[in-house]
Amino acid sequence: MDENPGSPLAAEALYRYGVALSHLDDSAEAMLALERVRTRFADSRFAPKALDRITLLHRLRLRPTLPRASAGAKPEGPATAKRVGGGPPAPPPEPDLYRLDAAYGAPPSVRAAAATSKTEETFRGAADIAIDAQGLAVLASPKTPGVFRLDPKGHVQERIAHPSPEYVAVGDGLAVFISGGGQIALNAKNWSGTDLKSWDGRPPREFGPVAVDPSGRVYLLDPRDNVLLIYDRSHRLVANVRAEGKEARFVDVARSEDGGVYVLESRLKYAIELTQGKVTRKINLTALGATEPISLAADGLGDLYVLDGRSGFVYVAAPSGDRIAVIRPSKDALSRLGDPSSVAVDAIGRVYVSGRKSPTLLRFQ
Repeated sequence: MDENPGSPLAAEALYRYGVALSHLDDSAEAMLALERVRTRFADSRFAPKALDRITLLHRLRLRPTLPRASAGAKPEGPATAKRVGGGPPAPPPEPDLYRLDAAYGAPPSVRAAAATSKTEETFRGAADIAIDAQGLAVLASPKTPGVFRLDPKGHVQERIAHPSPEYVAVGDGLAVFISGGGQIALNAKNWSGTDLKSWDGRPPREFGPVAVDPSGRVYLLDPRDNVLLIYDRSHRLVANVRAEGKEARFVDVARSEDGGVYVLESRLKYAIELTQGKVTRKINLTALGATEPISLAADGLGDLYVLDGRSGFVYVAAPSGDRIAVIRPSKDALSRLGDPSSVAVDAIGRVYVSGRKSPTLLRFQ
C-alpha cells in the first residue's frame, strides 16, 4: 500500500486491511483505513463496501455494552431489581438495541397508488430470505410460487419464475441460486443438472438450504442425509461435513459479508464455521437461550443471528457465541408475521425476518 499506491491491488489491499482491523476490535483505526478507501479509490468497487463496513462499525460503537459476569463474580452495571417477597433478584432488563422499521413493506399511499396504473405484485409467504449485493432482500415463496427481489422500500421489484422454490442464496451481481423441487437453479436456469453427486456417489436425497461463497463454491444442505455438501464451480463435489452426534441435526446454512459460511445445528445448539470450504471452528450457542433454532444469518464482523421458531425472537451472538442482544418483535408484528421461517442481515446490520404465510418482511434497524 505504501510502496506501490498506484497498484491495481491497492484498493483491495487497503479495504482488507481495514476489515482485518475491524476483526481485531480496533474500530477507530479500521474506520480510518476504510475511509481512505473511499477517498483514494472512490471509483473502486471496494468504495461502497468500505462505506457499508464503516456503517456497521458505527452501529456497534453506539451499541451499549452488556454486562457479562463470570461465575462467582459480582456483575457490574446498574443495580438489579429485587423481587417483592424476598425471592432472588431479577436480572436487569436488556437494552432495546433494535427497532422495527414500520415503513418497510408498508402499502403505498393512496396518492402514490393512484398515480400508477400498474398493479403491484405480491407474494404469499416466504420460506427463505437472502440479501443480494445491492442490499435488497430476495425471498423464496413456495405458495405463490416464485422468487422475489424486493426494492429498498420492501415492495416487489422483480419476480423469477420457479415451480417450487424452497431456499435461496445470492451470488455475484444479480445471481440467485434457488434450491427446491429436486434441483438447484441459477436464476431461471437449472444449475445442478442431472449428474450432481452426493457423498455416496448418488444424487442428493433432498435439496435444502443453500449458500454460495465468493469463490463460487455452492454449499447445499441435504436434510434427509443430514450432511452439508460443498461443490466447486464445475459442479464437482469437493467436500462434505456431517453433524457431530447421533441426535445432531443441521437445519440451515448462511454466508457472511466476509465470505465465511456457517451451518446451524438445532438440537445441540452449535454452529460450524467454514472458510474456503474447510471447517475452521465450532461455535457453542447454548448460552443464547433459543429453544428451537430454525434459521441463521451472519454479518461482516462474524456476529450470528439465530431465529427461534417457537417464539419468533432473533438471538444475536458475538463470534464467540456469547449473547449480545435479543430482538423481540411486538405482538402485533408477530401476528402479521405468522409462522417465522427465516432471518437475514444486510451489510449495515439491518435484520430481516420472514414468515411462511406473511405477505411482507419485518425489518429491524
